[in-house]
Amino acid sequence: MTYRMPDSQGARRSPAGIAAVVIAIAMLIVAIGLYQASGHDTAPTAAPSLPALRTAVASAPLLATPAPTEATSPTVDPGSAKACQSGQLALVAGGWGGATGSMAGGATVLNVSSDVCLVSGTPALELRDATGKVIADGEAAAPGDTVVLAPGAVANVTTVWRNWCKEPPSRPLSIRVSLDDPKVRLTAEVVDWDSSGVGGSESSSLPRCDVETAPSTIVAPLPLAAPEPAEPTEDIEPCTPDSLVALLGSWGGAGGSLHAPALVFNQGGSDCEVDASPPLELRDANRRLVTTGDPWPGAGKILAPAGWAVVTWIDYADWCLPRPKLPLRLNLVVAGDRVGLRPTSDRSTLGLPACNSEPPSNAPDLGYDGPFELPAR
Repeated sequence: MTYRMPDSQGARRSPAGIAAVVIAIAMLIVAIGLYQASGHDTAPTAAPSLPALRTAVASAPLLATPAPTEATSPTVDPGSAKACQSGQLALVAGGWGGATGSMAGGATVLNVSSDVCLVSGTPALELRDATGKVIADGEAAAPGDTVVLAPGAVANVTTVWRNWCKEPPSRPLSIRVSLDDPKVRLTAEVVDWDSSGVGGSESSSLPRCDVETAPSTIVAPLPLAAPEPAEPTEDIEPCTPDSLVALLGSWGGAGGSLHAPALVFNQGGSDCEVDASPPLELRDANRRLVTTGDPWPGAGKILAPAGWAVVTWIDYADWCLPRPKLPLRLNLVVAGDRVGLRPTSDRSTLGLPACNSEPPSNAPDLGYDGPFELPAR
């Protein structure tokens, strides 16, 4: 079985890697304790990885990424890159795991555009219940080190929710991440976890009530940070559809032919493998199949590290059929199930490209311009 990944990522999983994750989780718990005890003036110098956090949250056996090796793959030149705009980014959020009476979760910012861009700083956070009511918030956004995001790349931040003294809030919860310079506002539903995995109950994943008269707060103790380099592992399982989030970036192109970035993010808590070019389905609003897109020849499998996204581009052209019932829905077929590619902005919703064929085609053209790959660094 062949994995598509940079040449620098050839190390195997080892006991040292597992020990590194244990240390990372300990750092997170210590950081939260210091944050609570000292008015959040003290923080460690490095953020624990989101994969390690999610493994701890799920109470699963440690399956960890080893310490990074020296990168030899091509790097992204940030010299001409600009700050990411809201339309270039998407957000995925997960939680919660207990630590010193608080609940620790994670949020991931993804570059869903075709351009390199930059994010930086510690975000301001809001937690909302199912009705959209803000139930916890914290400090304003603060400056910090710059993270370079190539297309498909991610930046992680730990979230800490404290002091809940009311009845359980209505779920699902959502989290709003706010950055300044420029102003970026991103919202995502929180994928709730309990000891058995995704889908925590209303009474699970609630912080301790410390001060009944004080408000509930949610903060990021540390700035956004890029994850450690991904490395291949032994004996990994196939990704399950419910462990994946598929996202569709903005459509661009000319002459009636469109293309857009497509990302698959592994939110499942442990590394897994997925088809590097799964079949595509295009369906109308009645779920009627309009057309399909074939896998890229010889694509094989790709490692999807926990807390990472893999990225490719989808081509779409030549609509000569009668107008369908909108909106159109684009799906990946993963392990026999459909994983919907979620539009991330108005520009990523599927429209109807021009009919360019003569005679008119019986179905639009839909396909990949390459297999999924890990983003450049």
